[in-house]
Amino acid sequence: MSTLKISSLDGIQKIIANMCDSKANGGNEDTGINAGREKGLYESAVESISNNTFIFNGKTYNADGSVFEKETEEPNNNQNNFTIVETGNAQGPTGFNKGNYTSVGTANGFSNAYDDKILQYANKYGIDPNYVKATIAVESGFNPNAKSATNDYGLMQLNARYHGKVLNVDENLDKGCKYLAQCLKEFNGDMNKASMGYNMGIGGAKKLGASSSAYSRKVVANYNALKNNQKFSITA
Repeated sequence: MSTLKISSLDGIQKIIANMCDSKANGGNEDTGINAGREKGLYESAVESISNNTFIFNGKTYNADGSVFEKETEEPNNNQNNFTIVETGNAQGPTGFNKGNYTSVGTANGFSNAYDDKILQYANKYGIDPNYVKATIAVESGFNPNAKSATNDYGLMQLNARYHGKVLNVDENLDKGCKYLAQCLKEFNGDMNKASMGYNMGIGGAKKLGASSSAYSRKVVANYNALKNNQKFSITA
């Protein structure tokens, strides 16, 4: 009978292993995960890891093993409870446009295939298109058909529970930019915190109380790379 030793694991995988191995979940509470149901649960949960959460027995958990209440922590995204300036001339805090962008930055490793559409929808909701492009790079790697184990779809990896299975590029960018604008508004333009909100839900990011995460730092690093190589400035 094969056994996976919990003592050899770290971080989120060790949390999963301990949960699988507990009697409450049908395990035997020894120091390893035995072949059969326990190991099957472990492999399924590990396969579902997305950033700092994982799915186990149909529930989503934080890396510390606590239940991630995405249903209550993430807004319902009917998005009628906040105001977005759709003219592209928002005079908002850092992270929002102060005019209309006419280009998106370029850098090695970043596809330019969707720049025109990114400009269109970023300007529609008054946010920096470089920030949108930086988010797409982390979310889908510019794959419009991307689908995650947690039911996230398209370029901006919109969750099907709140948006439907949106693979159409225009609809995906429109809804994604609108939600990204909401996150920026909620966190007063702070890109790190807005990215955390986009990634784990606004409520989850507020509950976490951190100034940044591994995910948000990747987005901001991408943003800086794109911004530094932008050829044109915005127009008033």
